[in-house]
Amino acid sequence: MGGGIAKTDLITGKQLWDIPLGVRKDLSGKVVAKGDKNFGGVLSTATGLIFATGTPDPKAYAFNSEGKLVWKDNLPYAGSAPPMSYTHNKCQYVIFTATGGKWSDYGEDGDALVAYKLDNCKTTTKEGE
Repeated sequence: MGGGIAKTDLITGKQLWDIPLGVRKDLSGKVVAKGDKNFGGVLSTATGLIFATGTPDPKAYAFNSEGKLVWKDNLPYAGSAPPMSYTHNKCQYVIFTATGGKWSDYGEDGDALVAYKLDNCKTTTKEGE
């Protein structure tokens, strides 16, 4: 396995799980390994979701607290920093910085911030708005 994410019990030191992050592809696009190098990072929310990015495949990932993949989406370029989160009007958002692989041979370079609103948001509108 290549790069991944692991969860460790900080009291006992026991590793609870270890999962691959991203995939390594050869020049023809064939997957040759689960997990890959990572120059992004992770974000853990109070509800136990773990968001990750930063592998050569331009994807954003979300895992539950047991390490199970629960969501992924394509970014315009490879992620290049740990995800960020903020709350506005009682809705939580997660933002991914995607700039590609300027120094890491990750493919196409660019500049993008991609934000996602989490499902716990309830949008309401007042009459006349």
